[in-house]
Amino acid sequence: MSTLAIVGISGVMGSRVYAIAQTQSWISKIIGITLTPQASHEYLTLEACPEKIDVIIDFSVPEQLPHTLQYAAQHHIPCVIATTGLNSTHEQLIAAASKQCVVFVSANLSLGVALLNELLKTSLKFLNQDVEIEVIDIHHSLKKDAPSGTAKLLAKTISEATGKKMMTDSASDKPKDPHTFGVHSLRLGQVVGEHTISLAFGSEIITLTHSAQSKDIFAHGACSIAKSLLDLEYGCYTMNDLIKEKL
Repeated sequence: MSTLAIVGISGVMGSRVYAIAQTQSWISKIIGITLTPQASHEYLTLEACPEKIDVIIDFSVPEQLPHTLQYAAQHHIPCVIATTGLNSTHEQLIAAASKQCVVFVSANLSLGVALLNELLKTSLKFLNQDVEIEVIDIHHSLKKDAPSGTAKLLAKTISEATGKKMMTDSASDKPKDPHTFGVHSLRLGQVVGEHTISLAFGSEIITLTHSAQSKDIFAHGACSIAKSLLDLEYGCYTMNDLIKEKL
């Protein structure tokens, strides 16, 4: 039985992780970290928590991440980082922390998105440099970052496979640069998350789409991954590592 700390427990995703975590038999106690502690199990910081923490799930904001990583590394606690909007500085902090604890990083904790990314990799292996690529990223109107973390993940896969550069807007008065691909972000209504990649070659088009029907898929994913981290050696892990285990 393990004690789980949820950083950002008051947020939309943090609250869903809390709800799902309460149904997990391997979790004996849940600690919440929030800027507005209200319940007896909630604290302002990880340092303020008197309990011994076994694993951390961080669904907060980029500004919080350095504190989470510092605490996790200092106490050798495995942690799931699901925060989006990270930059190169955050990546350096993650790499440093992973030398002292297990760190799992993913902009999307959905198994379906991981499979989508693998399908994209496989498709690009068979297509030459003439392939035209467009990515559409749709989320609810309150989402702050654009492109989404998932769109950036897919874009990285495309760039590594083709050498093409991501463009987040298009100039209508100029022909499309064959060395680029577009990522178009739409923020509409209450869409949980939908990502579509279109691959055009010759007279054919392949379309790959993943649609999230509920935020609970990410909460379930976070809890499942958190449990798996308890048996891993120090290092940085991603969804690719989980997929490789299944293949």
